[in-house]
Amino acid sequence: KGDAESYMKLCDTTMFAKEDEDASKFGDDKLKSLFKEYERPGGNDGTDNDDENVWNTVISNASVEMQSGTKAIVSYDRTFTADGNEEKLRETRVWSHGENGWTCIFFYRKPL
Repeated sequence: KGDAESYMKLCDTTMFAKEDEDASKFGDDKLKSLFKEYERPGGNDGTDNDDENVWNTVISNASVEMQSGTKAIVSYDRTFTADGNEEKLRETRVWSHGENGWTCIFFYRKPL
């Protein structure tokens, strides 16, 4: 199960905003739905107790590229599996280091 609150502390919420949205006004429900959309296959947030909603995640083929000491690009293959279903993705995250530590400022996912 994921932790939406911790996830959102690591992310710059503006990366989730569409052109007409003000990310500073995102409430808890919006942030939880973003966590569900970006961190679980098929929009499953794992919050109910139904065992069918439990997915295993394997990360492999990871690479990290540091740029100027304050930016990092992290790419990896991510495989979700549950009950014979499998979803394979390549994910890339761009991180920036500032006064509050590391923050994810960009996220991209594509199917493998």
